[in-house]
Amino acid sequence: MSVFHQKQMKIFGQNLLRALAVLFALQLVLFLPDLLDHLLGFNSPLQDDFIIILQFVLALLDFILPLALLLATLFTMGTSARNYELMALSSAGWSLLQTTWPLLLAGALGMGFSALLRLLGLGMPTDLIIALGSEPASGSIFNALTVAEQSILQADHALPLINVLAVLTGIVLASKPGHRSVYGQGGRALFLLLSYFLITKTMVVLGGYQVLPPIVAGWSGVVFYGVAITAMWKRANS
Repeated sequence: MSVFHQKQMKIFGQNLLRALAVLFALQLVLFLPDLLDHLLGFNSPLQDDFIIILQFVLALLDFILPLALLLATLFTMGTSARNYELMALSSAGWSLLQTTWPLLLAGALGMGFSALLRLLGLGMPTDLIIALGSEPASGSIFNALTVAEQSILQADHALPLINVLAVLTGIVLASKPGHRSVYGQGGRALFLLLSYFLITKTMVVLGGYQVLPPIVAGWSGVVFYGVAITAMWKRANS
């Protein structure tokens, strides 16, 4: 790893920790009353309470990770752009991929973390946990769900990919020539990320009404977002 990449990842790590801390604190304020109500409402053993708190923390990290990665990438790339490092590397023949591959690796690790939580059953929507709790002794889990729940499950399977796409979004927006203001691109980045969730929610609703197959409804949002960001990446790399 080059000296530039070492510096880049040091700044990125600092920005990511700050973003995670701020977003976690904000979400904790919103969800802590519900968690306390759940813990105090049941006379469960201390060990069970610890597991519930651990699941809550992991689920909250999974929820805020894409936005934290997006913000950390924007600020990291913005710093490099302001210092004319991106321009210098581009003049030296470095492609955008050569410049930012450690950031993409961080996004891939975020995707792996999110996917691992789902394999462990920690990243699944609560309404599906209830449905899976009444799973019959025979038959697959997927067949035990309603069409609407199948669409939600497919969307949840696709969700880990948003971590990589969030990093790509930050790279593309912050590295565009003439756009070196992090705050100026932050609104656009958030708009793209929120558009993904809006498209996904819309498609899942259509899947629930059987207008679309569950797999199409669940994966449409991430596919549309991925195509859009890939096109923007090619333009930024040209």
